[in-house]
Amino acid sequence: MADRRNEGASVPFWVHQAIEYLLGVFAFMSLARVEPRAATLCAGAGAALLLLPALSGGRLGVTQLVGPRLHRVVDYVAVPVLATSPWWSGVGWGAGGVWVVEALAIALLWLARSTAYRRAAPEPPDATSPPSSSSTAASDALAGTARAAGRLAGTVGRKGPRAAGVAVGRIKRRRSDR
Repeated sequence: MADRRNEGASVPFWVHQAIEYLLGVFAFMSLARVEPRAATLCAGAGAALLLLPALSGGRLGVTQLVGPRLHRVVDYVAVPVLATSPWWSGVGWGAGGVWVVEALAIALLWLARSTAYRRAAPEPPDATSPPSSSSTAASDALAGTARAAGRLAGTVGRKGPRAAGVAVGRIKRRRSDR
């Protein structure tokens, strides 16, 4: 049953995180257009939509405090909370911020239903045919590129932009010498 839930899922988790960040920014940007009594509601929704992907790890997360399963549950719980927030928060359905939180609820529902919350399992190699030399060479080249990208990311994290520029220059020089 768990596999059937993600059959139609076409949005990778890192794209899901990026869209959640954008929805959070949208909620904060709408603060200038809504009444002061609805501004708190928009700010709370924006903070939640920025905090959840940051705590969920993945490519765009800051830390891994929330796993993918819990992230899915929080997404599905957040939809009715956002949809009914004008009622339970006391803002009222006539306030200008209602369209913001309702749009966020609809977008989050679509996003939660179309996201693959887990990484796709790698396909096992075909056991009947031995790997060809061209596929081995291609995978070696890909591994070399991945190692270079990893070194670059580590350098950026440790030493900043100047060191990253030096590392990119070295990689380009090595490739031009081949």
